[in-house]
Amino acid sequence: MINVKNHSIGAGVTDFISLAGTNGKEQMEGYLNANFRDNLELYIERSPIFHIKNIKTPALLQGGLSDQNVPHTQLKEFYHALKKEGKTVKLIGYPNCTHDYYNPRLYLQFMKTNLEWIKKYFDE
Repeated sequence: MINVKNHSIGAGVTDFISLAGTNGKEQMEGYLNANFRDNLELYIERSPIFHIKNIKTPALLQGGLSDQNVPHTQLKEFYHALKKEGKTVKLIGYPNCTHDYYNPRLYLQFMKTNLEWIKKYFDE
């Protein structure tokens, strides 16, 4: 298991299985050299959503609400799972932002929010 000091996730894929159903690209096949229908165990093993209980650090989740590559539903699903486990988590969706394009003002807000999160929870 990887020990991560801070969790700031932007447009993060959190459930490799549901991603195939929400964006239709099955892009994880290239990363994992398998599709989920043939190797479900691998997809479960590598999907963060199935390891919620192991997360110890606060998680900031941010993404574009118009992202078709990694739909915002990935972050919403992760957010709700973390909340149900009593984890510290914050979710922010940016309107009219895609995977590749953020309005410059909103991108600045995205970065400021990252810095504030890191200062609040991880600055030593």
